[in-house]
Amino acid sequence: MDRNRIKNRKNERGAITLFVLLACLFFVFILTGVYVYNLNKMQTQEQNIKQIQENYARDINNIDEIYNELSKSIKLELTQEPENGIWSQEVTLIGNAEVKEGKTVTIEEYAFSKDSTDESSLKWNKADNGERITETTKVTESGTYYFWVKDSEGEIYQSNPVEVTNIDRTAPTAGSIIAKEENVDGTDGESGHGETTYTVKKDGITIYENIKDPVTLEESGIYEIVVTTKDNAGNEVTSKPYTIKIDKVVPVLESSNIEIISTTEAKADIKVKEELSGMRGYYISTENTEPTEGSNWVEQSLKEFTIEGLKTDTIYYLWLIDNVGNISERQEVIIEKINYQIDGKEIAVTLQEAINIASDGSTIELLNDYTDTSTVTFSKNITFDVQGYTLTRDKTITINSEKQVEITGTGKITSETNNVRTITNNGTLTISDSITIENMSTSSSNAPIYTSNSNSITNINDNVQI
Repeated sequence: MDRNRIKNRKNERGAITLFVLLACLFFVFILTGVYVYNLNKMQTQEQNIKQIQENYARDINNIDEIYNELSKSIKLELTQEPENGIWSQEVTLIGNAEVKEGKTVTIEEYAFSKDSTDESSLKWNKADNGERITETTKVTESGTYYFWVKDSEGEIYQSNPVEVTNIDRTAPTAGSIIAKEENVDGTDGESGHGETTYTVKKDGITIYENIKDPVTLEESGIYEIVVTTKDNAGNEVTSKPYTIKIDKVVPVLESSNIEIISTTEAKADIKVKEELSGMRGYYISTENTEPTEGSNWVEQSLKEFTIEGLKTDTIYYLWLIDNVGNISERQEVIIEKINYQIDGKEIAVTLQEAINIASDGSTIELLNDYTDTSTVTFSKNITFDVQGYTLTRDKTITINSEKQVEITGTGKITSETNNVRTITNNGTLTISDSITIENMSTSSSNAPIYTSNSNSITNINDNVQI
């Protein structure tokens, strides 16, 4: 029993000790909280005291300025229209001045200034009303502006500053056009891009004016496009005219004049009609095979040019191409065979052409077997050397009065079988006996006189048919 009693007392003492410890701990928490609260309160009070001190110091420093403002006789105010944030090409400054109640001065002059508070540089204007004025001025530059007045006692007053930042007088960039693109646009770096319109002329006639929506240009012609761009401040700029050529028309060969240079060489002077995209070049060949856009075209931008190095007695095929790839119809360029030579130098295709080139007394040589279809008149004294070839006549030959024509060499002069061709000899005709003349007749019966080697025929004064 004594042991249990002792044990119970120990337990009671332990419980009392724990309770005391908990109470002490709670008390410490309470003291800490009170301390933190008081500390924060003290800091807030110190901050308030500091702010009061700063305000007091500032008011003390500005007391002269405050006094001066209150003691001024005139009240000023400067405003602007439109306000900052609304872009414009110019801003109107509005200056208001009013003599305060009870003051005896009057408003004598006013002025505006930019980025300056130097009174000596002001340009004064006379005020119309001595008690209250409203004056305006328009400005076109950003900056800090002031309104000034001078009273009857010579005192100068300066308004509040107005910072103008919403002026944009820089024109936007002109719009540009990219062929095959639908977009036409311009840009602006300050007030922002407003709108872009464009006007289109075709062959000098306006077909679209101040349009915004894309259009498709399909017809062949020369288009002139002018782009107008506006910004949000109303600035406007118009681009230089852009020229676009739409070409669906093939180039056309207007003429090809052949010039014979020698018995084997010639050149062709070419004239082309191409009004839109311009000439890119030509393709010439002795083969009748149509070229493609990727073929080996000879570059040629001119509409009149010469093709050299052509061969006589040759048919060439010519195509033209423009700068957008339109290819012309095939054209034949025919280089005749050179059949006659005059005095060993000049050359001709037909006998009449040779006679025209020749001088009186010249020798004309036949260079090939040839069927000459031209009507011939010997108007000069000519020696005609057949040179072993055959000349087939298909038209009348006339020898003019008192002109001597001698046909020499070897060879044959004939006409197509059973076709009567007349030599009208009004002069003197001599034919060498080594010349074979076939199908000649002196009457309408067409009975041949000579069919093979014959004696010389001299002074034939009657009409002889060949």
